[in-house]
Amino acid sequence: MIEARKLFATNLAALAAERGQKEHLMVIAEELAEMYATIDDPRLYLLHDVCFHRAIAHAAGNPILAALMATISTTFYEARLKTAEYAMDRKNPWMSIARSIAPFAPKSLPKPGPPWSAL
Repeated sequence: MIEARKLFATNLAALAAERGQKEHLMVIAEELAEMYATIDDPRLYLLHDVCFHRAIAHAAGNPILAALMATISTTFYEARLKTAEYAMDRKNPWMSIARSIAPFAPKSLPKPGPPWSAL
């Protein structure tokens, strides 16, 4: 299950980076913020983690892949809910997220503007 999610997440992240609209990016950013805000509440953190992955899938613009991610994330949620309080990845979610998107980062980044300019 984790292998399927990782495989889907990385490929969907690439599609989302390519096809995602401003509204999609705002939802993804909101879920990231919620993950950070709920880091001390394992169940809420897990819920936002699942929503984050579903938002990426939606941003990818392929309803079939989004439906497959919904199935995977539902199964993942149900399994992880039992052990969420012991999960170590929520203590450093940014490393988990960084590993997911690192293969798609551009080799050279443009000069950053105001934080909202990327949206």
